[in-house]
Amino acid sequence: MAGIDLSTDLWVRPVPEPGGSISCQTVCIDGRELAILDIVEVPLQDHSLQDKYQRENRLMSEGRWRIEGRLEAQDVLKYCENDGVILHNGLKYVSPVHLEAFPPSEWKSLQLVRIGDITFERNPRDQRRWRAKFKDGLGSNLDLGLTDPVACRRLEQGEAIGKECLLTISLAGPWQPDNESLPRRCYKLVAGVVEL
Repeated sequence: MAGIDLSTDLWVRPVPEPGGSISCQTVCIDGRELAILDIVEVPLQDHSLQDKYQRENRLMSEGRWRIEGRLEAQDVLKYCENDGVILHNGLKYVSPVHLEAFPPSEWKSLQLVRIGDITFERNPRDQRRWRAKFKDGLGSNLDLGLTDPVACRRLEQGEAIGKECLLTISLAGPWQPDNESLPRRCYKLVAGVVEL
């Protein structure tokens, strides 16, 4: 779960204290599941969590989350970054070595993009999961895992999702697949889908 702080125009990813977890209270407010484009007041600590690869992470503070309103898709178009590669390169992952070549102030693990031609397909390696296929701003083909639970639920129910969407792309922490000799990589995921 992440969003743009409307007072700073910067991405923020609320995370619990190490060893903690996000409870239903922070995912559901007054019995309603949070939705993409909700405006939510989230109590956060003043400083960022010094996560090596996800500098947008902020530790949550005690307190109640509140829904303050809702935006329309058109309201967030100004936050889109469509003029180049998505999250550092034209691949479906970023190697930690690649990230470490830049100063941490240039690292980012969240990006909003507007895509005009996207398709969703089942993951051939795991039919329970979905993938999003599209091109970045420089024309590189991307095939990324889809983690947006609402979009996945819609696809499972046979609903079509339009070809023009806003996507929140998230960069996961370093991971190495089991039983593979590949190096650790930070994979890109489609964490949010908003149809236009």
